Amino acid sequence: MLRMRWCLSSLTGNCCTRSNWLHWQRFDKQILTAIARHTNSCEQILSRLDEQAIGSINDYLAQMVVSEDPGQATYLRQMVRVVMGLAKQGNAIIVGRGANFFLDPRFGLRVRLVAPLEERIARVAAAEGRSPEAARSEVEQDDAQQAAFIRQVFGREIDDPLGFDLVLNTGGMDEDTSKQAILAALRQKLQA
Repeated sequence: MLRMRWCLSSLTGNCCTRSNWLHWQRFDKQILTAIARHTNSCEQILSRLDEQAIGSINDYLAQMVVSEDPGQATYLRQMVRVVMGLAKQGNAIIVGRGANFFLDPRFGLRVRLVAPLEERIARVAAAEGRSPEAARSEVEQDDAQQAAFIRQVFGREIDDPLGFDLVLNTGGMDEDTSKQAILAALRQKLQA
C-alpha cells in the first residue's frame, strides 16, 4: 500500500495563490509540465486534455492528426502517477484534477472552496484585468469543463460534499478567515 505524507487536495481560490502561507509547495500547472515531460509531449498539446472531458471520437481524431498527442487514457495514467508522487513527497497543495477522488483521504485534507458566482466573476475580473463579461464567460466555461471532467473520469459530481473533508464558502469571507478555517481542519485531521 502506498503511504502518503500530508497534502491538501483540490484546493483553489485566493487563499492559496497569493502567498505560501502554509509553507507547503503548491502544484497546479506544474502537474501539466510533469505530464508533458513523462509523455514526451508539449504542454500546449496536453492542455486540451487537462481537466477537460474528451469524447472518444474527438480523442481518437486528435491523436490521428497530432502524432505527439498521447490521448486521454495515457494523460490520465500519467496525471494520477504525477499527483500520487507529489502527495507521497508530502507538504503539498495539489490543485484540482480530481485528486480528492483518488488520493487516500487518510493522508490529506480534501478542501473545496466555493463562492457565489458574482463574487468569483469579480475576483477573476480584478485579478486578470478582464471585463466582467469576459470574466463571467471564463468562470462559467471553467465550471462546466471541470464538472464534466470529474463526471467523465471519476463518475462523481464535482460539488458532492462527500468528496471533501471541508467545503468552505469564501463568499464575503476575508483571506485570513479562510486560512484559519483550513488550518483548524488540518490540525484536527493531523491529530486523528
